[in-house]
Amino acid sequence: MTILKMERASAIKDIIKSKNVADQKQLINELRKVGYNITQATLSRQLKEMGISKVNSSNGQYHYAQLGNDINENQKIQSYSSNLSIGTTHKITVIHTEPAYASPIAKMIEQQLKDMIYGTIAGIDTIFIALSDKVSEEVINEKIVNIIESHSFKD
Repeated sequence: MTILKMERASAIKDIIKSKNVADQKQLINELRKVGYNITQATLSRQLKEMGISKVNSSNGQYHYAQLGNDINENQKIQSYSSNLSIGTTHKITVIHTEPAYASPIAKMIEQQLKDMIYGTIAGIDTIFIALSDKVSEEVINEKIVNIIESHSFKD
């Protein structure tokens, strides 16, 4: 990663931590204010590389947030049993999430269970997971629940 890209990544993190950025156009404008001229396509790629995606905040508004260790406990994913549903048939697990959580949850699952799954497909509030034959469905689903319950999203 180049120095410019690393510095821009730091600026992006600072902006999304300090403001509820609703879209890429707003983020581009905020970056320009601090001296970074970036195209929408470049920003989109960098957001993906950084693990930044839109999430639904407690007030119902969507904004950019990054999965990671620097988290706001107010955005903790609540109990699996109250906010998510999970079911498996023929080595395909389907998870229903709160709106805007499917993609970041799918990414966490892929990162942590890459040896137990073939891959995921995420929509706005639904995730399809193709399970490997190496481990039982029950074991994988238990691990998925643990992953979801142990992570949170920051404002």
